[in-house]
Amino acid sequence: MNDFSSATKRALARKGIRVIGLTVIPGAGDFPFSTGERGYRLDDNGCHRIFSFTQVVEAANG
Repeated sequence: MNDFSSATKRALARKGIRVIGLTVIPGAGDFPFSTGERGYRLDDNGCHRIFSFTQVVEAANG
């Protein structure tokens, strides 16, 4: 996945986290899936999580 820099991917890998796919985080309103934002499916040391782009970057840097 090319959404994240190599440095971000390495930082995540050091913490045992890897991006395994994409999904939609539903938005508000009458058409939540049309107005949603991109979500990233993560394997966080065996636990499945869904994060936004900003949350993934924060997880790498935090």
